[in-house]
Amino acid sequence: MADTLKTLLRKRSALKSKLTIYSNFINLVKSSAHISEMQRLDLQERFNKFDSLHSQFDELQTEIELLADDAETAFVEREEFDRQFFNLVALTRSLLGSSVNGAGSEAGFKDADSERSEGSAAAGSPAGAPPAPASAALPSVAIAVAR
Repeated sequence: MADTLKTLLRKRSALKSKLTIYSNFINLVKSSAHISEMQRLDLQERFNKFDSLHSQFDELQTEIELLADDAETAFVEREEFDRQFFNLVALTRSLLGSSVNGAGSEAGFKDADSERSEGSAAAGSPAGAPPAPASAALPSVAIAVAR
């Protein structure tokens, strides 16, 4: 039983480190003057993955609480994780919402409806048509073939 508890505690530590890594990423995004579309997409994908972390922690923490002698310490761990997790969820949603609404983001973040209502159709596009996607230069890779 002691080995099982040690294993569970190590797994919990790994989940808490994921929380810290995500927190560091959010702080980096938050410090940006503008959130680019790439940053917004990166944030959205990380958030999708991060969102499942709470259920993983909850299952693991419940097992720890069932095996642990000190229920108070286990409760404090749960409370602290929940506080950090939900704070990061709120902050992420705020950042994603502000980038979509254009507050604190680049001008290219406006949605198609707001662009049409402002009468700013993309150059060369018919009125009411969505703008053409922006092109990005991708790095080229040279592959040498051995003979």
